[in-house]
Amino acid sequence: MGTLRAAILGRGDGWHVRSLHDSLARRGIEAAYLPSTRIVSRCAPSGTPLIESGGIELGSLDMLFVRSLPGGSLEQVIYRVDALHRLQDLGVRVINSAAVIERTVDKLFTLCLLEKAGLPVPATVACEKLDQAMEAFEELGGDVVVKPIFGSEGRGMIRVSDTDLAYRVFSALEQQHYIFYLQEFLPHANRDYRLFIVDGKVIGAMRRTGRNWKSNVAQGAQVAQVEPDRAMKALALEAAGVFDADYLGVDLLRTVDGRNFLLEVNGIPGWRGFQKATGIDAGDVLVDHILGEISRKAVGRV
Repeated sequence: MGTLRAAILGRGDGWHVRSLHDSLARRGIEAAYLPSTRIVSRCAPSGTPLIESGGIELGSLDMLFVRSLPGGSLEQVIYRVDALHRLQDLGVRVINSAAVIERTVDKLFTLCLLEKAGLPVPATVACEKLDQAMEAFEELGGDVVVKPIFGSEGRGMIRVSDTDLAYRVFSALEQQHYIFYLQEFLPHANRDYRLFIVDGKVIGAMRRTGRNWKSNVAQGAQVAQVEPDRAMKALALEAAGVFDADYLGVDLLRTVDGRNFLLEVNGIPGWRGFQKATGIDAGDVLVDHILGEISRKAVGRV
């Protein structure tokens, strides 16, 4: 099969980037760190690289792991995702694919795809105007979680259960030209669950217990390994089936009255807390999956 060329799109000082780098190194593959904000793309290049970053011709890679796709202007975001599409067209194995990232980076789009598949999601309203947000606040029972459509780790989320406070919060968001993204608050004993999926299989699960209603690890939640029951595992796998990804983090919430809801499906999921809880290095599992696929394809071409 020869020496494989790999790179990781993300900052070299990031925990997950280093974890993936080490997983690849243990398998004899040296991976470069590449900044996602330094991509150069060319058409009709007359012998120069079509796409490069950090002095590396990306089209010559066998695999590219996407660990960072930062926000920016609409042009910047589209440009970076388009580069991933183009690399796939050039035969580079992009993990996760551009299509998966497009469908999971936007919380509303993700939730609508899950709803379309008939899966249980919290009642949600998105809108642009203050009066619409106030109507949605009442429609959702006067107790809502306000989230950024783009975001992670619980940053920027706030629970609002007072009409006057809702007006003040929504007015501030409107002034900054944010989209209002409101979800009904579901009592859940400050717990939710992350099921980690690689190659369509649940490799492990953890329970996250928050100090308050936020149960994100980055917000101080405590983690513990759990064995998901049949209903929870089936729901996570159904959700994963909507996206056809190499790996995903599926976040579930079980209400105090026993109902399961899908909160989010993460296309660039972290596993630091998951590894702490379960002892499973999801980076190792992911790398073995990708290398196994590449090996099988190489054998098929012989």
